[in-house]
Amino acid sequence: MNADLIEFTERQFQFLLSQGGTAFLRELRRTLEALRREPRIAAILDDEKRMACVQAKSFGIHCEEMKKRLVLLKQDLVRLAPDIDDSDEKEPIQFDYNDPWFSTFACFNGIANGQAIVVAKRALDKSAPTQLLYILKNKIESICPADSPRDEDVFESGENPHSELDSLV
Repeated sequence: MNADLIEFTERQFQFLLSQGGTAFLRELRRTLEALRREPRIAAILDDEKRMACVQAKSFGIHCEEMKKRLVLLKQDLVRLAPDIDDSDEKEPIQFDYNDPWFSTFACFNGIANGQAIVVAKRALDKSAPTQLLYILKNKIESICPADSPRDEDVFESGENPHSELDSLV
């Protein structure tokens, strides 16, 4: 990139960053338009946009594949531990992240079927597979609570307290 192009870009962003409040938002569009009018920058922005679109499409395909695998894992878990299947739970009328419904298989099913439900509110990744994994983790922890024997304890004792889950591994 040429020095003049770098200087132009830096000037535009310094100006933009010097704006406060609503002026920042108003000037953002003007700054981006100014950058797009410079043909070399426009070409770079177009290339970046194309690469971002390819990445987004690839991520979407990956998410769909993972959703299918996680649905199969959930089905196996329910088959092995049918008492944890709460797929019939009704969605709460009042929205509250602390509602236990957000850890149910009813919520899992909604996410797997494309509803935009966010259950792991603190997770940076709000993708459907992350949300489904969060619910599966909670379900598995409900079967194997934190105070249950750990792997090293199980290996030493020679017994497996949750042999019904062996086929999931």
